[in-house]
Amino acid sequence: MAQSFRRRHIQVGRKSKWRVVGFVVGGILGAAFRFLHRGVMLVLHSPPPPAIHTDPLSAQTVRGRISWAVAAARAGSPQIVRADETQVNTELKPSCERIGPGRNRVTECFD
Repeated sequence: MAQSFRRRHIQVGRKSKWRVVGFVVGGILGAAFRFLHRGVMLVLHSPPPPAIHTDPLSAQTVRGRISWAVAAARAGSPQIVRADETQVNTELKPSCERIGPGRNRVTECFD
């Protein structure tokens, strides 16, 4: 009876070693899969389009400055028009909206 107990104990010990090896290998493979999955998701993730801020009042201000600069240039003294990002976006928005989807907005917006 003592020998059968020893055999059972040895077999249990061998199974438990393989069980630990299985858990370790499974944990490593699971961590590698999670790392790979997150990496692929970060690469394939498409960010939202940037917010474009516009202000109708600033568009009127820029149009007035541009017409003043054009009149000054015709008179012989060219002027510089300074505008911030919101004013430029507001001025270019109507011409960029006329361009349909699927076309190159960057080059055609300024034509």
